[in-house]
Amino acid sequence: MFYENILNKYKPILKFKFIIYENITDKKYLNDLLKFVNLDMKKNINYNYFKNSNKGKVPLNYSYSNYIKAKKIYEEFVKIN
Repeated sequence: MFYENILNKYKPILKFKFIIYENITDKKYLNDLLKFVNLDMKKNINYNYFKNSNKGKVPLNYSYSNYIKAKKIYEEFVKIN
């Protein structure tokens, strides 16, 4: 899987940060991310910029084994951050 390869390649690099899309609208998360890249834009940032307005549904005809594997990879991304 694509993300599994990224995780394995970049996990040991301390200056690398995985961005968790679901958290990007959280002010604290976004401020931490901005500090990580040496930007401090608290006064000028629109926190709604990254708000997801997609209301589409994903079809549920996926492989359960792929779902379990993807979930484990996602949990690793979350642990790193």
